[in-house]
Amino acid sequence: MCLSLVVFGCATSNENIAKVPEKRLVAQAQKKAEAIPTEIVAQTGTATDKNLDQRQRLRALPNKYLSQNIVVQPEIKRAVKSALTAKANGDVEGARASLEQLAINHPTLSGIKLHLGDIAIIAGQLDKAKDYYQQVISVNSDNYFAYNRLGSLYRQQGSFAQAKANYQAALTSWPAFAEAHLNLAILFDLYIGDKASALHHYKIYQLLSENNQRRVKGWIVDVSAQLQRANSD
Repeated sequence: MCLSLVVFGCATSNENIAKVPEKRLVAQAQKKAEAIPTEIVAQTGTATDKNLDQRQRLRALPNKYLSQNIVVQPEIKRAVKSALTAKANGDVEGARASLEQLAINHPTLSGIKLHLGDIAIIAGQLDKAKDYYQQVISVNSDNYFAYNRLGSLYRQQGSFAQAKANYQAALTSWPAFAEAHLNLAILFDLYIGDKASALHHYKIYQLLSENNQRRVKGWIVDVSAQLQRANSD
């Protein structure tokens, strides 16, 4: 995995990186969602061999974000690491100021604005966070971290269709992104009421997750029981 891209996420091209209108970004997320590979649409099996095969197929699908292999200068890495250390130590304002200057100096590194969005979340500035995450996507349309965070913000604000589109857009950039599968499963389960889709994504999350969480196993059992009862009525 390319750490530079996880932290920085460079632009995919020499595109215009000015702020993009929210409606256009939502449409972009919906368009990306339509391109989800069929490998993650098929229902996940339960047999061990089948699960291993499915996991291998998912992980073999291209990660469009990391495959960019952007080289980031060591001094920029050190500056971002220093800002994140300051944030972890409680100096959120110092971290924000450092990252804002880095974003001005290096506007094609989308991950810097991703961190600024995270700081806005800490400050309770949800609209500002959304704006930063949208700027990330305008710089790098395959930054699945930004889509995933936007999905969660839209879910909190009750915009479930937009949340769904952004989670699915994250999976278009990387079909094996376990966190987006979990978030999409929760959205389908608790907010949209599509239990079959929820079960599908819970199972894929369980398949991909290194930590086989007991709570997710419980959710799978619960949703499976709900579907069984619904089918027997």
